[in-house]
Amino acid sequence: MSPYPVRFVGLGPGEADLVTVRAARHLAGATLVVAASDLWPRLQELAPSSRLEAPPENPIDEARAIASARASGERVCRAYDGDPMVSSRAARVLEALSGFGVDVTVVPGLVADLEVSSRYGIPFLPVSYTHLTLPTSDLV
Repeated sequence: MSPYPVRFVGLGPGEADLVTVRAARHLAGATLVVAASDLWPRLQELAPSSRLEAPPENPIDEARAIASARASGERVCRAYDGDPMVSSRAARVLEALSGFGVDVTVVPGLVADLEVSSRYGIPFLPVSYTHLTLPTSDLV
């Protein structure tokens, strides 16, 4: 594994105090943060010395750009709202980076749906699902 793998970082649902300590640490240590431009105001606070770039439209092009930046010595974080792996795009970029031989570590973030559920006291799952049991044979 490389000394600094690319980090896919979840920013949580929006408020700065909902970003995990691990995510904040990796963002603060990054030299390049790739993220949608609507996340930049939050990232300027979390990664003040990092360069911010918007991702290319195509996930393969994004993976190439990230791999190139990593190869040139950049410490790269790819930031996502919520949790990175909720996004199918993140999965495609991750797969392409793997194909390019780039190590990636995923730093989970709080999914917005869970934060809304907690904030407003609304169960995430209906009551009928709270005692749902499945035979273990269905899990294999």
